[in-house]
Amino acid sequence: MSGIRHDTAPRTGSSRSRFARYREELARRGREKHQDARGKPKAALQRSFGQLLRAYLALLRPYRPTLAVAFGALAVATCLALIPPAGVKIAIDCVFGDQPLPAWLARVAPAWLDLSDRGAILALIAGLTLATITVKVSVGVIGRNRATIVAKRLQVALRRRAFTKAIRLPLARVHELKAGGVASLIREDAGAAGELLFGLLYNPFRAVIQLLGSLVILAITDWRLLAGAVVLLPMVWFSHRTWIGRIRPIYRDLKKLRDEIDGHAAETFSGIRVVRGFAREGAEAARFSRGTNMQARTELLVWWWSRGVEIAWELFIPAATAALLWYGGTQVV
Repeated sequence: MSGIRHDTAPRTGSSRSRFARYREELARRGREKHQDARGKPKAALQRSFGQLLRAYLALLRPYRPTLAVAFGALAVATCLALIPPAGVKIAIDCVFGDQPLPAWLARVAPAWLDLSDRGAILALIAGLTLATITVKVSVGVIGRNRATIVAKRLQVALRRRAFTKAIRLPLARVHELKAGGVASLIREDAGAAGELLFGLLYNPFRAVIQLLGSLVILAITDWRLLAGAVVLLPMVWFSHRTWIGRIRPIYRDLKKLRDEIDGHAAETFSGIRVVRGFAREGAEAARFSRGTNMQARTELLVWWWSRGVEIAWELFIPAATAALLWYGGTQVV
């Protein structure tokens, strides 16, 4: 029992001390992000976003016809998704209220339908809404299928290029990458370029159409609602800045840490005869454990940052909904 340590101070090189140094490094990076050691603006060490975007679009050049179908279907599906809320408004105004039925709805109604019957009008609105949603889902699936096919083809092409490039690297550079690093470079890095099609182009394109369509509808309905929607812009900016400045760098560091752990594990088992010959099993296991503990601590850190943004939106959206309910209710009353 005398050999058991009772102190709780972190050992040098332990996951706790490494994580503390990592937190200090994150804080220092935030302070020195745009300055060099002399306090002057730091020169750009990497390509700008415009250069990267142009390079990525060049990779997508062979798939332009398929992408045109995908984005065209996405635009149609997104516009169709804005129609069902209009059916709810018509039902409230014309079925539950006393406003006359819109002329376009009376024209598309079947001749046998009695428009003086509010139940029949409600059934017509429900049927049109269901048909719109069905068409929207069908068109959306077609567009997403085309985009997914392009993403998979791009992944295959980039993985082949990455493998060809890695296999021709100098031996010193190959040893620097390690076994796990090479596998991660080919599998994850090259594969992530395909998934970037959705994160960089597909989903933002849909979000822009939804935003512009919503703003147009709010402007037509009531300019005060449009003014209230503008209040959301600072919240969008805050969450975007937090994601770009805080969360994404931690995810980047996590990937490097995973590559380091995978590379160490691969090297350990590839040289298992040397490890056993020098009785280094315990040291290698301890090193692996410290790496995985460090990874777990970093994952918890980025989890808290992500949940902070999520909680902010979960509180803000119900507040905005309550404000909309109050304003709309007062207008109806």
